[in-house]
Amino acid sequence: MTLSKMKLAHSCAISLSSEPAYVLNFAFQEHNAGGRVAVAVSCTHEIKLYNLETFCTEGVLSGHTSTISCVAFDIKKPKIVWSASLDGTLRSWDISNAEKKSSIISNLSIGYSALGISCDGALLVAGTEKDEESEEVMVEVWDIRNSEERSPKKLAVFKDIHSDDITKILFHPSNPKVVGIGSTDGLVNILDLTTYDEDDSLTQTLNTELSVCTFGFFGTASEFMFVLTDMETLQIWNYMEAKLMVSCDDLLKKAKSINYIIDCFYHELSQRLFLVGGTKSGDIEIFHVNVDVIEPFQVLQGGHSSIIRCFVYAKQYFLTGAEDGMMCAWMPMNDSPSPKITLKDLKIKKKKKKKPYNV
Repeated sequence: MTLSKMKLAHSCAISLSSEPAYVLNFAFQEHNAGGRVAVAVSCTHEIKLYNLETFCTEGVLSGHTSTISCVAFDIKKPKIVWSASLDGTLRSWDISNAEKKSSIISNLSIGYSALGISCDGALLVAGTEKDEESEEVMVEVWDIRNSEERSPKKLAVFKDIHSDDITKILFHPSNPKVVGIGSTDGLVNILDLTTYDEDDSLTQTLNTELSVCTFGFFGTASEFMFVLTDMETLQIWNYMEAKLMVSCDDLLKKAKSINYIIDCFYHELSQRLFLVGGTKSGDIEIFHVNVDVIEPFQVLQGGHSSIIRCFVYAKQYFLTGAEDGMMCAWMPMNDSPSPKITLKDLKIKKKKKKKPYNV
């Protein structure tokens, strides 16, 4: 079965403020009927919750004082949201609570730059920026089972896994003990968390020789990994053997219709990898990725007017967020159309002006 062509289904503005409000990153609630989207907003350092089906707001999580680097829903507990921020805090939020206050799990003098949760919901791994004084980069492993009843327990701290800012943490989709960690030092390290000895846990190192932007597992058994770098290159690895299989340089020259690379995603039914690129005016183009060629698949237009910050393929949706402050959902063309959400529908109270996040 091939990937369906998509159309714009929902769109909404995340803020009524006159100041720039970027969609920094978001997460979707995959394992809950209906589902929610958690959106990290740039200028307010807030996380806004939306219903995935209606795009109506369901609440605001306030507490962070700097850029929110990552947000994630708990795998097992649909009422819990986790977040990491450059303010140095790692937090959990009970979104069923009317006040929606957070619990600060950790508070460091350096910023948390990434987090990931294992597929069984037992472990959370968080990574930091580089401490300019100690020159250390920390990777923390937390036991988050039964976090509603007891505080998360820190199981390990690794200080020599990476030498520069952590950019991405992603667990294997079916093995809860395998996690990949990417960094601006150019490495994606694969850890086996059946042990918490730092030397023994490191099983493979993928040296991209460029700053790692993002990566993901793919393949019928998730045996491969794509890696996107800050220099707009795509690499495909057999990560279990640390073997580089394909290196696609000059992607923007091969795909002349786009200005930058957003992400990749794997379509399980067709067993194909797709590349997502964008233009400065907000258009999105999807490409098939083959061994020797990148083939155009579809252009998505009408949702954004500026640079796309984040993309995810979720529940047959494409979710996109951009520097224009808009979040959009794109659905298969054969599905029934849904109304566009207006600012009045959002019922968001206008807040006092705050200093915008400079990026």
